[in-house]
Order: sequence, then structure tokens, then C-alpha cells
Amino acid sequence: MKTEIPYNNIVKQLRKDASEEEMESVRLWIEESEDHRKLYKQMLKTWKLQDAFAFKPKKEEAWHKLDQHLVWKDVKQDRRIFLRRALQACAILIVILGIGFLLKPTGFIFGEKMLTFKTTNEQKTILLADGTEVFLNRNSKLSYPEVFNGEKRQVRITGEAFFKVARNLQKPFIIKTKKTQTQVLGTSFNLRAYAHEPSEVLTVTTGKVVFSSLSNKQSVILTPNQVGTYLRQDANINKHQLSDPNYMAWMTKIFVFDNQTLQSIVASLSSAYGTTIEINNERLAKEHLTTSFNVMKLDEVLIILSQTLGFEYNIAENEKIIIK
Repeated sequence: MKTEIPYNNIVKQLRKDASEEEMESVRLWIEESEDHRKLYKQMLKTWKLQDAFAFKPKKEEAWHKLDQHLVWKDVKQDRRIFLRRALQACAILIVILGIGFLLKPTGFIFGEKMLTFKTTNEQKTILLADGTEVFLNRNSKLSYPEVFNGEKRQVRITGEAFFKVARNLQKPFIIKTKKTQTQVLGTSFNLRAYAHEPSEVLTVTTGKVVFSSLSNKQSVILTPNQVGTYLRQDANINKHQLSDPNYMAWMTKIFVFDNQTLQSIVASLSSAYGTTIEINNERLAKEHLTTSFNVMKLDEVLIILSQTLGFEYNIAENEKIIIK
């Protein structure tokens, strides 16, 4: 049985005031089928329409306005039915929102407004107008247009994010930081580019990515399980095979440690959970451990580690965790 369209949660997500649970319900509904993904993209487009018709809170009238300005040419019957249903859903969404929209006889007119989304101690998921998903880590910032016009899709980022880029062979997706540029057609990868760190790191999960230095134009082509590292000191980029199985742990909370020191394990946990963890015991810091953790809270992980290695820990006033 297919899930009903979660209109209210979609509205909250578009307004950027949805809770984690509401955003998750939208994500699950989108991933349920290709039709849902197409329908959601159409809803996003409708959301971006500007200079409204006068609002009329009747579903049929809203649908009628949409239908009048659509040109149904050379469309197979099943596709036409789906598009009609998609736009009917958009009309319902407009009624819920109480917003208007602009439909010119020549087609849809989209805005050029740039949006900026920042995180502090939280992580957020952002769905762009083209269907690209961006999972933004803590203390990060993403700037992007409401709608991608022109011949390319370009965004800017500071911090860390995982991108699942919607494929479009005619319109490359470009990500810029202060020092590098990443160009793709459709793929998934993790980009870490915090200004205070000595390097920017791009790790490819699927597809093919071109990673470039803006200063000297040096570039590398990366494929799955390859990593590109930009060194700020000399502006050079190097490429190597992925060796860190936990590069996505900040988002997945899945960790795999193979004969690693507690110091190394703590560093991964600190980064993933956004918490400072210190070891005040040099011998303990060098202890090796092979283990894994699958979507657990930090306090649960610490309890297991403390029982395994026999240490104690406490939480200081500044939320710093001290291992003794």
C-alpha cells in the first residue's frame, strides 16, 4: 500500500520549519517510488512560481488555472495522466499554503533569488529545486539559487556536506568553495571544506567528479572510492584510494574500527558527534581496538568503550568529555 502524500509536512519542509521527524516522513515518501520523486519535483517548481494569481481557496479552481496554461502535446496517455495528477497535487499544495503563482501563456516564470542555509550544532537535509539532496553537517553553510536557470547548476559551500546530485547531462552541477571547484553531472560524494582546516577533502561514492584548484587550475578526475585532497599551503590537489571507512560517519553514525588506537577512535567520534573528547591518559590513548558501532548514541558508544578498555569518563561544564 502506497503512502499518502504528506502535504502538511512538505509545506513545513518548504518553509524550512519542519521537525526532523516531519522531514524524515517526506524523505521516505519521496524514496518510495519514481512517481513520488517526479511529483515532489513538480511541487518544488510550483513553490518557486512568483507574482501570484489572486488566491482562491478551492482545489478545483486552482487546478483549472494550472490546466489552462499547460500545453498537452505529444504525451502518451499514461504520462499525461501522471502529469495531470502531479499538477493536481501541486494545486492542492497551493491551497494549503495560501500562496499564489504566476503562469504566463509562454510558460512558467521562475525567480533568481539566492538562498543561504546555515547550521550550527545541528545537521540538516536540503532538497534543491532540481531534485539534488544535500546533507549539511554542523557549522556549515550552503548558498544556492531558488531555481537553476542557465547552462549550469552552481552552489557554494563552507563546511561539510554529502551531495546526491540529480543527473542532468545538459546542465552540470558545480560546487564552489573559496579555494576549489567540483563539477559533476549526477553522482554522490562527500565534500569537507572547513575554513579552519589545512585541507579540503572530496570523497566520491558514485559516479565521476572533476575536482579543481581555483588558483592554479590543477584538477583530478575522481571515481568511486577515490579521494581528492586540496592542500591550502601549496594549492595542490592529490588523488588516492579511500582508506577511511568512517568518512560518512558524521551522517550515518556507522563506525568500523580495525585495530585502531583509542586516540584515533575518539577523534572519529568527536568529529561525527560534534563533541570534544579528550584522553588524559597517554597509555590508554595508545590502546588498540577492533570494533564497530551501528547508529548508536554517543553515550552508548562511550559506555561500551569504557567497559571494554576499563576507563572512566566525565562531562565537564563546557560539555567536553574527559576520559581518565
